[in-house]
Amino acid sequence: METDKIIQLAYQEDLPDGDITTDALTVPARIVTARLIAKEDLILSGKHIFEKCIKYWDPQARLYWYFENGDTLLKSQTVCLIESENKKLLKAERVALNFLGHLSGIASLTRSFVEATSETKCKILDTRKTTPLL
Repeated sequence: METDKIIQLAYQEDLPDGDITTDALTVPARIVTARLIAKEDLILSGKHIFEKCIKYWDPQARLYWYFENGDTLLKSQTVCLIESENKKLLKAERVALNFLGHLSGIASLTRSFVEATSETKCKILDTRKTTPLL
């Protein structure tokens, strides 16, 4: 299944009847800057899906990344800045963060296995391709 379809299905599940809380806000729509901050040490993965999720609601959104997929981030580091319309960003953020958190969690766990076996003959393999990851 294509990434765009997965994102569409995720938003249909998350907001099947729209986002009544955000839609009820009486604040005017305006461009805001949000800071995405790492809540723990991690290996970043999924930034392209995160960005697609944000742009699903706000195609004009701009994201300024400080790190690349595969980079090690420390707790409290700024991952990226997001410029987007306030209400559109509120609609986008939960699904976007779910994807980024899930994919970064997989990358972080994989890295811990690679590090734990680095002094052995053991190889960590990608089960789809059966080639060494590192």
